[in-house]
Amino acid sequence: MNYPHRPIAITWPKRTGTYIVAMGLLLMFAVATRQPADAQTYSVLYTFTGGNDGGDPYSNVIRDSARNLYGTAAIGGGDGSCNSGFGCGVLFKLSPSGTETVLHVFGEGTDGQMPRASLFKDAHGNIYGTTSAGGTLGFGTVYKLDTSGTVTTIFNFSGANGSNAQGVVVDASGTIYGSTLSGGDPARSGKLTGGVLYKLTQTGVQTILRTFEQRPGDGYFPFGVPLLDGAGNIYATTSEGGQAHAGTVYRYSSSDVVTQIFLAGQPGPFQPQGGLVFDGDGYLYGPSYGGSPLGGQIFRVDGRGHVTTFSNFGLPSVNGDVPNASLIFDSAGNIYGTSSTGGSTNGGVVFKVDTSGNETVLYDFADAANGQTPVSGLTIDSAGNLYGTTVSGGFGHGVVFKITP
Repeated sequence: MNYPHRPIAITWPKRTGTYIVAMGLLLMFAVATRQPADAQTYSVLYTFTGGNDGGDPYSNVIRDSARNLYGTAAIGGGDGSCNSGFGCGVLFKLSPSGTETVLHVFGEGTDGQMPRASLFKDAHGNIYGTTSAGGTLGFGTVYKLDTSGTVTTIFNFSGANGSNAQGVVVDASGTIYGSTLSGGDPARSGKLTGGVLYKLTQTGVQTILRTFEQRPGDGYFPFGVPLLDGAGNIYATTSEGGQAHAGTVYRYSSSDVVTQIFLAGQPGPFQPQGGLVFDGDGYLYGPSYGGSPLGGQIFRVDGRGHVTTFSNFGLPSVNGDVPNASLIFDSAGNIYGTSSTGGSTNGGVVFKVDTSGNETVLYDFADAANGQTPVSGLTIDSAGNLYGTTVSGGFGHGVVFKITP
């Protein structure tokens, strides 16, 4: 496998075609201006107790055609064998009226424990996720909830084949792609490892596409959910490594070539904190630490591999500190996301960034009763309503919320 350490040619997808140009690295800065928020309606759809209903939802929520929401909670469920007796977590469904149904309790036997990563729903309605612990080997699992309501463990991590799994994505053929923040087989590479990129069949046969090595110039600790394009390329980030130890944006191509874009660090983007997303013109966007002064950024990568700061959160922290989850677009090209800290009481915010890079705080989690500390990405429906979770606040174990424009 090739691990290039200098700019090389790269093709990025674009709706109007593809283009190949030389990769470079250029840092530019656009400071976000905090705009007054438009009229928004925030409502709590469900408040977790930390008991049998679950608690501390680190994952996003996803919707089905009947407007039900699905998500996971990292604790609760009634199995007291982990999380200091709080339970090993649940997979839940929330009706449009806010009625919760626990679909699966994690932790029994060799089941996975503590689901924390994002969920993915395929075209057939099956839902996929990962757990950070449990399974037959104790390093977590990949699981599937099918349309009949049955949860099946597809794969068990061992450490050598990955641990601390991030979220997964499934292509049209049913192949599952994901990464782990740690793990990998040091005997295979002879280096200290820092996570793996892998694919799985529906029957649980794993192929490790890349083992990330903690070596000079190479990115490691992959963060977030991989992004696929129509040509079979995979795009993602590493939160550490690279030439400036600031992390990387990388592309894994079907020809087993890894192309890395090195982030330059302060005051530019560094330590990407979530997955990547394409806009309609082939630009990649992602959240990261960084900024001048520090406060977090949204960075953009163009078709030539140039990295620019699209929005710089800066200070004061009332704007939100450090966007920490995958971003989403609306039909007009605005970006939405969450910051787990910042805001008037440091409880986090939901934000919008317009097409010029200007930030608007849509909701400030100032009142703990309404939830605090949103760590997952958002879901948007056709009407522009936003849905998300917080890991704390409410009764102390987080909420599911909705923001109506």
